[in-house]
Parts: sequence; C-alpha cells; structure tokens
Amino acid sequence: MKVSTIYVVEQGVKITKQSRRVVICREKEILLELPEFQIERVVVFGNVHITTPALQFFLDNGIDVAFLTLRGKYRGRLISRFSKNIFLRLEAFKLHQDKDYCLRFARNIVKGKLERIKENVKDKDFIQNLMDSLERKQSLNSIRGVEGIGTAVYFREISTKIPEEYRFEKRIVHPSPDIVNASLSFGYTLLTNEFISLIETHGLDPHLGIFHQINYGRPSLALDLVEEFRIPVVDKVILKILKLRCFKDRSEKIDEKGQFRLDEEEVKVLIAEYEEEAEKWREIFRKQIEYLVECINRKEVYNPYVLRCKL
Repeated sequence: MKVSTIYVVEQGVKITKQSRRVVICREKEILLELPEFQIERVVVFGNVHITTPALQFFLDNGIDVAFLTLRGKYRGRLISRFSKNIFLRLEAFKLHQDKDYCLRFARNIVKGKLERIKENVKDKDFIQNLMDSLERKQSLNSIRGVEGIGTAVYFREISTKIPEEYRFEKRIVHPSPDIVNASLSFGYTLLTNEFISLIETHGLDPHLGIFHQINYGRPSLALDLVEEFRIPVVDKVILKILKLRCFKDRSEKIDEKGQFRLDEEEVKVLIAEYEEEAEKWREIFRKQIEYLVECINRKEVYNPYVLRCKL
C-alpha cells in the first residue's frame, strides 16, 4: 500500500535508513518503519534529526523532503532531481511574457475561486456581479482586487459558522492573531507544499506564477493553483475541527509578535484531519498539474477544477 506522505511532528526523533527501509525512532524505540516504495514525500516539523544515509536514500529514491517549523512555516525542501524538460519551462516563461494570456489565466483562476465562494455566501448576486466584472478588468492588479473583495465577503460569512469562543473576525495572515487564522495558514502551507512537489515533478517552475505576483522565494505558481482547492480541502477541514471544539483558544499562546502559536497536539490534529481529506483529492491535484502542462504545450489557458462544495 502506497503511503503518500509521512509527517514527522514529534520533536527530537531521528530518521534513519536501515537496509531498504526508513526508520523513525526515539532513542532505541522504533516509532515507524516503512520500505521506500510506500513513501512519496516526507514533511518534517521543527527539531527532527535526519542522518546522512537517510538523506542519500531519499535522494536516490526520488523522495521529496519538506522542512517546516513546528508552527507550519515553510523553511525549504530536499529535491532529488529537477526535470530535464527545459523546453516546457521555456514555453512557460514565454507565456508569462504574454499580457493577454496572463490576464485570461488570472481571470479563470479568480472565476473558479468565486464559483466556490458563491456556494457558501448568502449574497450570491453580489458574487456573480464580481464574476461578471472580471471580463472588464484589464490589469492583473484589478483582477486581484476583485478576488480580494470576494474573499473578504466569504470570510465574513464563514465567521458566522465558527463557534463564538474562537473569536474569529476576519482573515489575517501575518501575524495570525488567533487559532482560526493560525490553523488556516497552517493548512494552506500543507496544501501549497503538495503543489510545489507536483509542479516540480512535472517539470515546471513553482515560482513562475501569474495571478500571484512573482517575488524572490515565493512559490507563485503553486499559490495560483492552490486557490481552487483552499475551500474544499483546507477550509472544510478547519471548520470541521472547530465545530467539534477540538481546540482550546488560550490567549497566552500569542507570542510577542502577535502570532498565535499552535502547540504540538494541535498540529497533530490538523495534520491528521488534513491528510484524511487531502487523500481524496490527490488524484485530482495530479490531473490538474498534467492538464496545466498540456495547456502550456498547446499555448491554451488553464481552467480550474470546479466541483460544488457547500461548507
């Protein structure tokens, strides 16, 4: 049985390689042992030691390793090899310079996201008007403005579905001042990490986005594609956890920078629920990346995956 992702959250453990197996242990206690053919990627949180033979094993077997802080902040990744398909990346760069193509790409991304938002707000006519206005927008900034308005309406509506004790008012990213915002950011990081891996595996550059502006170190293309899956994957999971009241919102967990700090147990709950939901979607994730590659080769504009998702 294929295990798509191993999440290593427990602090102070060691990842080693024994024969053709990956072993995770705490001192002499073996916590997990798997053969390499069951592993697709490894996500490491915080203080986890990986031996050099284990790193070499991951490289030799094409196993992607992502490194995050315990709070879910992305640090970097170990990649076994990058695709040799330079011609595909050249086509992507050419299309990135085509203003008309970029506008159509961005409109489609936002239209797909607004479709999902419309299902989850009361004022559907307002969201439909936003969608209709996209064709009149002639700059990426104006298209981003439409997305921003729709997202604000969406989170105002979602706030009414969250138990009052969590005191969620609006989406704030940096810093995330409460457990709801911190959980959303954590979930989006997990989802973005999956798309970075898929994009690189299929020969594209995850930094060459269109709707999200390119910036040093920002995986803009991954963020573009994540837009269509935020609501049905991450938001669905976070709402489920909060409605079950799995977390205790304690003000003392806010650090000196105003960031709410998820603890190890909360991280484990988020990962378990995210993994259960994401596993249902991974084949769709892969097919969408393959479809994007086809679009680039054919110089066609990408259309997001749309499926009804009522939260």
